[in-house]
Amino acid sequence: AEIAGDAAEGAISGAAWFIANPTLENRAFVDDYKAEYGSDPDQFAAQAYTAAWVLAKAIQDAGSADRAATTGDMKTMGSQLLPCCAGRSCEGKTR
Repeated sequence: AEIAGDAAEGAISGAAWFIANPTLENRAFVDDYKAEYGSDPDQFAAQAYTAAWVLAKAIQDAGSADRAATTGDMKTMGSQLLPCCAGRSCEGKTR
C-alpha cells in the first residue's frame, strides 16, 4: 500500500491469515512464535502450524497414524470451527 500511494485508496484484498486476529488461539500462536523465533510469523508459518494441528488432531481422534484411519476425520474438519490460529475468522465464524 505504501508503494501504491493514493492509487491504493479503497483497495480490498484477501489473505489466508491475519496476524491481528483477536482469537485466543491466534494470539497464543503469535506470542509463542515470537518468543521462539524473535519475529512475527507470516501466513506460511500460520498455515504450516494449522496443517500440523489438523494432522495431530486426526491422529489423536483416530487413535492411530494410519492413513485410512485419519483421512475421514480430516475430511470432516473442513466444516468445523477449528481451535487453531487459522481456523477462525476475526468474527469467530467458520472459514
